[in-house]
Amino acid sequence: MAFGSTFATESAYAQWKWRAWCQDVATGSRGATFVAVDHSGRFVGMVGAVSWEGTPIIMGMWTRPEWRNRGIGRKLLKRQLAWLDKYRRGRPVFLYVNPSQAGAERMYATMGFRFSGFEMPLGHDPPAVVRQMVRRPRSRLKPRRARGR
Repeated sequence: MAFGSTFATESAYAQWKWRAWCQDVATGSRGATFVAVDHSGRFVGMVGAVSWEGTPIIMGMWTRPEWRNRGIGRKLLKRQLAWLDKYRRGRPVFLYVNPSQAGAERMYATMGFRFSGFEMPLGHDPPAVVRQMVRRPRSRLKPRRARGR
């Protein structure tokens, strides 16, 4: 279990709530969700981001099991980070990962995320935890050459 919710909880929400949430993240600058679909239109992956009190948080990173290890998660995350760079430039980006998701941890690390040392209970699945990872903004300044005399 990687998420802080269950299918039963999420599927109990009314369809209007899901539509409103999708509309909000599809049209605003507070959050965004990107999806990958196969040739038949079936969802194969997704990633979302929200701004929580001004802090960008990656959420809902998911790839259908039979589509994993094909670079889909990486492409989705790169697109999400580009969106965040446009709307949240210069801010650290956070995410939470379940330690049982070793593949996800490795992928996040290759994308510049590092463990912060903070972890918290998963909520619906005690004693499971999620660990926080952070990607610090890169400096936009180019190093200056020392002038020799």
